Amino acid sequence: MNPKKSAKKSPPKPKADIAAEGKQQDDRQELFPVVGIGASAGGLEAFMELLSHLPIDTGMAFVMIQHMLPTQESLLTEILARSTLMPVNEVTDGVTVAPNQVYVIPPNASMTIESGLLKLTPRGRGRGAFMSVDTFLIALAAERGNKAIAVVLSGGDGDGARGLEAIKGAGGITFAQSEASAQFTSMPHTAVATGQVDFILRPEQIAQKIAEIGCHPYIADRAAIESAVSQDAIATIYNLLLLATGVDFTHYKQTTLKRRIQRRMLLYKLERIEDYAAYLQNTPTEVTALYGDVLIHVTSFFRDSESFDALNSKVFPEIVKNKSPKSPIRIWIAGCSTGEEAYSIAICLLEFLTERDIDLPVQIYATDISDSAIAIARSGFYTSSQVADVSRDRLQRFFVQVEGGYQIAKQVRELCVFARQNLINDPPFSRMDLISCRNVLIYLGSLLQKKLLPMFHYGLSPEGFLLLGTSETIGEFAELFGLCDQKNKIYVKKQLSHWLSIDLTASQNPLTAINPPLLVTPSWNEMEMEKQADLIVLNEYAPVGVVINSASEILQFRGQTSSYLEPAPGKASFNLLKMAKSGLRLELRGAIQQAKNQQLPSQRTGLQIIEVEQIELNPVIENAIEVVRLAAAAKNIQLESRITPLTLKLLGDPSRLQQVLWNLLSNAIKFTPAGGRIDISSDYIDGMAQIQIRDTGKGIDANFLPYVFDRFRQADSSYSRSNSGLGLGLSIVYHLVELHGGSIRAESGGEEQGAMFTLRLPLLADTQKSSALSVLEAVAEVDVASQPVVAIPQIPSSLAGVRVLLVDDEAYLRQLFTTMLDEYGVETSAAASATEAISMLTANPDRYDLLLSDIGMPEQDGYSLMRQIRTLSVEEGGEIPAAAITAYAKDDDRRSAIAAGFQIHVAKPIDSAQLA
Repeated sequence: MNPKKSAKKSPPKPKADIAAEGKQQDDRQELFPVVGIGASAGGLEAFMELLSHLPIDTGMAFVMIQHMLPTQESLLTEILARSTLMPVNEVTDGVTVAPNQVYVIPPNASMTIESGLLKLTPRGRGRGAFMSVDTFLIALAAERGNKAIAVVLSGGDGDGARGLEAIKGAGGITFAQSEASAQFTSMPHTAVATGQVDFILRPEQIAQKIAEIGCHPYIADRAAIESAVSQDAIATIYNLLLLATGVDFTHYKQTTLKRRIQRRMLLYKLERIEDYAAYLQNTPTEVTALYGDVLIHVTSFFRDSESFDALNSKVFPEIVKNKSPKSPIRIWIAGCSTGEEAYSIAICLLEFLTERDIDLPVQIYATDISDSAIAIARSGFYTSSQVADVSRDRLQRFFVQVEGGYQIAKQVRELCVFARQNLINDPPFSRMDLISCRNVLIYLGSLLQKKLLPMFHYGLSPEGFLLLGTSETIGEFAELFGLCDQKNKIYVKKQLSHWLSIDLTASQNPLTAINPPLLVTPSWNEMEMEKQADLIVLNEYAPVGVVINSASEILQFRGQTSSYLEPAPGKASFNLLKMAKSGLRLELRGAIQQAKNQQLPSQRTGLQIIEVEQIELNPVIENAIEVVRLAAAAKNIQLESRITPLTLKLLGDPSRLQQVLWNLLSNAIKFTPAGGRIDISSDYIDGMAQIQIRDTGKGIDANFLPYVFDRFRQADSSYSRSNSGLGLGLSIVYHLVELHGGSIRAESGGEEQGAMFTLRLPLLADTQKSSALSVLEAVAEVDVASQPVVAIPQIPSSLAGVRVLLVDDEAYLRQLFTTMLDEYGVETSAAASATEAISMLTANPDRYDLLLSDIGMPEQDGYSLMRQIRTLSVEEGGEIPAAAITAYAKDDDRRSAIAAGFQIHVAKPIDSAQLA
């Protein structure tokens, strides 16, 4: 291939820009964009193709980094000069970069950039491939910031991926060659796998896009775009982020956030921030993408190696001085990103202990606000380029080579517990020997820094250490920390003569809309949708009940009890059995007696109340669809409804029927993959209303299909199952439909074939229409969300100040129990898994008075959790009182819970009085 030299010029500028031409050119001379372009095998053709399509007046400098043998004489400069009219020069040490010129790395050299100068050093003789592209791009990110552009082209290794991440982290723009156009795909593939590539294009398309973005204010003139920022639009964007992610960015460092926003605007050719705010409102996926951009943290193994030398010489010796085998070393890495920092400290500490033949337990807690970063950290898997700076000895001792890269060895991973944590809102860990929070404070405004540093003081042991990033300080908090190592920003906790007041409350900023005309229906993620839908159901269908004493006298009424209780004729009485309506008394008497005998809530009888009236079915269907519509949208699931008009009514409870439909639709959404489809249709056949809900989801195995409505039956019946949910929902649906005189059946072609549920309800004929009436039925062995409450006697009226650690894998149940306990003034902290619960408990063993845990959870069940807790020492929380709250209600389940270490076993469903 011999492409013609490019003599293109950039597209003409708008007239409005011409007047500012001179000033812009002056600004570019001060800090113009530099494009780092890296390639290896097959890169020559890609270089030539890209250069031949570049305009010659972009105002950018182009630096080409090609893998070459150290002893190879390079003809690359001469070859590339044939593809462009821009000057093409082989780099000499100290040359100053200039716009509209091309620079080529010489053989056997490592190249960086500092203060506009290209620096050359002899190529080292380190192990493995020399990552020359990474070396330059990382330096370019530090030197040019948002005016750095990275391009990774054809090549046979993973070079360039780390450097590209650094460019993205600095606010720059990133490109990778499409694999279909690359002769060798490893380099672009590895780059794309980081998730940090903005554009994946053919070389000629990359050239066109570079020319295009060079005219955008974000690249061409930062001052102009920053001066034009609308505060109303910024507030709108922050509100959208808060609604979608739960993170309030109001007090993060504003200059950094605005640059991240402006960078996203560039990708969509938007120059007005108001237009970007409107785009966010209509594009939920972009809210997620912006959130990911804001949270970018560039990290690496043993970053700032001198800091680790200081830990080894100044910090670890002090920490181990007064430790015993029963006193673990406790370390917290706050803002751990993808785990490199945590594992680096763990390795450094293991080396220290091994060299001195010290045997002490180690507990390392690593937290970050990003779920995706935590997932990477937990896996402990890193590419070859990510471990390029790890010494050969450490790589052999602490890593295991696997396909595609390396994994942290088990003995290191077992020391580290990773968990999601919002440093600003969530409680800190306590009694830590070392807290490492490097390169987090630089992203926070002064208000948040002033909140965070006292929290770190609280979280440290009396002589604990704080490690900050090289660009961070303790600021005005010299009374809290003494200086241990100024260069490496290591501080030691000071003892105070007064009580330190710290703010452990969550952000109270309201979700108010600034500039209402911009706002439409907010775009929420799937978790937020489920939470909102569950709150609607909780508010509508929360159980009503009463609190009674040992004589069955009512002490408190909960909710609207008029459907079940009424004053008895004659002398006034609050006796529950006297006030209960006929039909309830016999069941209530047995239930109360069982509760007295066992000192546990009675689970023998469930009482289902339905309030029946003449209703139109279509509004019930439409309301149920609206409740789940946003949850479906969050998974990009298409909801299609075909509702047949009808004049006839049916006799039923609209709330309970909506509950039935909501349950069926929620299940369909839960088991349908993203991008799927759910069809809802209604027809009227032979005097019956028929509703069908069909999905394209996981389907139902033929062996399980006959039992789909059985209580507690699941295709995966293990306690630590992969899919949460016990099957109680469909059992309730079945019995509610029966109460309405209807029927329901499930059909499926098998796994991965989707499922269809058909619900049939009897219609009223014209001669059957009558006034609304109430129907009360007792249904044995049915637990439903609305069953009347029979409370354990002598429940305290207030539990204010009690601190509970709640463990349940279902988000809506955590929300439900938290809401219930809030009524009594209980302070509730929630964990979604056994692993997270262990982490929270051992990090703050003095923080919790009681543990409430589900049994059936993914990965580790509640029994496993309890057995682990009971192996802990008293100081670590091993004797915390614990109750199992579970739908596994058999006698064997109760005995298993007690044997595992729970003191109490309570079967679901449970009301707030029982929970208290």
